[in-house]
Amino acid sequence: MPPQLFGPLSSPARRAYARLLLALYHEFFDGEAFGTHRKEDIISFIAVEISRNADMADEFAAESHNADLSQNPANVYRRLLDAGWLGEHMQGYVIVVDIDASVSMLYEALDNIDKGEAIHFGGTLASIESVVERLGEEPEDKAPSLATCAQQARRFQQHLTAIVGSLRLYEKEITSRPDPAHILAQFFDQFVEKTLIVDYKALKTRNNPFRHRDAIIATISLYEDDEELLAAFAKGYLDQGLAPTPEEARAKVEQHLYLVKSVFWRVEERLEDIDAFRMRLEKRITRTIAYMGQVDASITGRITSILQGLTELGPDDSEVPVESDFTLHARCWGPDDLATPKTAVQKVEPAAMVIREPNPLIKEYDRRRREFLLRHNIKPERVESYLEAAAGSRASMDASDFTVEDTEQALIFQRLRMIATLPDSDLSSRWKVTFKDGPLLETKYTTCKDFQIERIAPEERSNADAV
Repeated sequence: MPPQLFGPLSSPARRAYARLLLALYHEFFDGEAFGTHRKEDIISFIAVEISRNADMADEFAAESHNADLSQNPANVYRRLLDAGWLGEHMQGYVIVVDIDASVSMLYEALDNIDKGEAIHFGGTLASIESVVERLGEEPEDKAPSLATCAQQARRFQQHLTAIVGSLRLYEKEITSRPDPAHILAQFFDQFVEKTLIVDYKALKTRNNPFRHRDAIIATISLYEDDEELLAAFAKGYLDQGLAPTPEEARAKVEQHLYLVKSVFWRVEERLEDIDAFRMRLEKRITRTIAYMGQVDASITGRITSILQGLTELGPDDSEVPVESDFTLHARCWGPDDLATPKTAVQKVEPAAMVIREPNPLIKEYDRRRREFLLRHNIKPERVESYLEAAAGSRASMDASDFTVEDTEQALIFQRLRMIATLPDSDLSSRWKVTFKDGPLLETKYTTCKDFQIERIAPEERSNADAV
């Protein structure tokens, strides 16, 4: 990153620069607005922001003895340009502005920090489980998904760690104010709604999001014991450029699998920290509510009567009668009022976890399931081979001329009618499908509209390409 990048954020106007940077990011470099923009548009936007926010103009004025100079939008733009937050280059005769890739990632990180959105446990765990379960179907092609899954798990762990740290800050802020109304407002506004997990209450229900956790750990454990899958993942990493050598690819695959597994293995520790904090803060809030129940409007009346009594005192009077709610009342004591001793808490001794060998039947089931899925994954090459074998040297065939012997051929027969829409295929340039009007064609496996398929002559293909 540029060496002076954080210069504006350490200046007297750092708050104004921070707000302006986020505003620039959302207006010009985020979402649909991402791209290059004219220099004049950037400066005009800065001018509008400064004129619209008086406090921002005051903070920019603190940077220089000449307030007019420091509030000049062109000078603010130049400061951001020199620091590296913006970049200029010529596009023809026009100066356009964009941002570097590293600075763009920093913009996104700062925007996420500014939003501070609470995490959604259920959505995060369900998405990771869905990705993990499908990794074994096509390990080479879906190997990059494992790297993405590991990155998502790492962010999930970082968010849990950040929650615990932010809760401590809120605790200090809440407990440092003696005003009970302020404590309650902070508790419900910041602690419950903004800081904690969106579906925190669902964690204590029967269908809690952690029902996905065991499936993730079990699936990752099976992957770690399958040498064929590990080799396929490593080959996918190598082909996709995620690792330069086969050895590093294998090491990175094992590292990512262990990362995902360890994150969800230790997630309960973080939740216990959050629960401990919640219990401590809720006790403080309970005491605050009890205190507020005593401090009601009747106290004002009692204090007023005391002050009136003081004003009526003569020089020889020494006592003022005051009615109090703290008068001790006589009560009867009995066996039920005696304290009950607490029973000793039995300590649960840790037990060694038994690591069981993977069931060979499960491995065989997974292998046959992968074979089944691969057999039913109809690609254009299989459609073409089936079509060439059935047609032979014929120029055209009716739908009834095809032979469907099993489920695989039935699926391929279904794809024949969609040659024009097959992805990554040029079959539509060599074959043409014409649907017929009339009764439906009924087969052992399906019922569909009758059609005819014919070859496209080479001269017709040439004329089509020329057009």
